[in-house]
Amino acid sequence: MNRPSFLGTAASAAALLAASGTKLAVAQPGQRMSDQNVREARAAVAGFIAELQTEQADYGGHRVDAISRLQAAENELTSGLQARDANMPGQRMSDIVLRQVRDRARNIVAQLTNDQADYGGHRVNAINELNAAVNALNAALATR
Repeated sequence: MNRPSFLGTAASAAALLAASGTKLAVAQPGQRMSDQNVREARAAVAGFIAELQTEQADYGGHRVDAISRLQAAENELTSGLQARDANMPGQRMSDIVLRQVRDRARNIVAQLTNDQADYGGHRVNAINELNAAVNALNAALATR
């Protein structure tokens, strides 16, 4: 897909995210903030796809159409990140990704920790696994 189409798809995804209440980082100059926004948008779109795929009602084919378009947007965001990676190879880019995932995992732990429902013990298990992942990411970042 050409650049104008990618930007149109990305703009559509951003509008969808805004309508859903998903918070993106405030746009600031610099590649790191842009990378974070695209990664968060891609993750949110993947979540939208997963949610819509669990529904059974067809809605006259519109639900399936929405899934297809969300998958196309997710692919465009992935392709954009891959194109960026071609220009920024190496350890620096990997470190940025690991830090972003670690920080988002910490935020999720904080949110889940404040929840009251037990979910059959699965919420606490998820918190423990997320904390273990954070520790693994910290260890990875300390490795040189």
